[in-house]
Amino acid sequence: MAPLFIQKLPDEALLLVMARLPVTSVLALRATCRQLSTLAAANHFWKEVAVRQWGPVAAEQSVSENWMEYCQSRMSFRTVANSPFRLVQEKYTDPWQHLVCCLTCTRTSGSETVQNTIETLLRGFPTPSAMAGADEGELKAVLRPVGLQDARCRALQRMSSDFLLTAWKTPQQFYGCGKFVSDSWRIFCTGETSCRGVEDVNLKRYLHWLATGRAGTRTANTTADQRVGGTTARSVAALGRSSRKGTAKRKTLRSRQNDAVTVVVRQQSGMALRRSTRTTARGKEKR
Repeated sequence: MAPLFIQKLPDEALLLVMARLPVTSVLALRATCRQLSTLAAANHFWKEVAVRQWGPVAAEQSVSENWMEYCQSRMSFRTVANSPFRLVQEKYTDPWQHLVCCLTCTRTSGSETVQNTIETLLRGFPTPSAMAGADEGELKAVLRPVGLQDARCRALQRMSSDFLLTAWKTPQQFYGCGKFVSDSWRIFCTGETSCRGVEDVNLKRYLHWLATGRAGTRTANTTADQRVGGTTARSVAALGRSSRKGTAKRKTLRSRQNDAVTVVVRQQSGMALRRSTRTTARGKEKR
């Protein structure tokens, strides 16, 4: 239950305070008391949140009448574990920023130039509204260091507009967003960790690290290896084959050694028998 002095505040004052809070804190207020729960779900409040976070184009959306659902479907409240690979995508868990990052780093090596370009983009065009309405010349000038600026400019502007104005489910519905972009969004923004269908090498490495480097269990290691490419299964099979081959070779070697020993023993026995015969014959001659 909220403190008494908060309950005495008018709704307008509470909404002003809530407008300055992080979205996660506003959602947490819904569990405190009925008054704050009602305010935290108010349609006009979430419309203001959308416009404040994504710009004036968000106010034009006709996708959903429930502004709270509209906002939450386009937000992410996850914290991403930083891997030793230092992927560019790890820095951006906000869905729109993450899509901007992926569209900018596609078909690049992920170098420092790419990272600087992404940071410059988000400083100059911090919201989907700003990106969608940006001057093409300015946007292409920022994108020029990473190449393909014409295609990237078109993809970024159309994606930013559709992000706000369409009822999308996955980024693959956006112009210019392929499987890599969709897989990266699914991993870093929604928290999915399945390797099924993931083709990008770096994303596979990240998922493998999540399952093995952080889980710390032998079962998790084996499962992750099998998901990534069956590494463990293939290794065990290869080890079994090499072990069987090694056993066969050892048996063959032992058999040859035994045969050689048998031959030597027979030779020595024959020589000893001949010596004994000669000695006996000489003794008879002397007599």
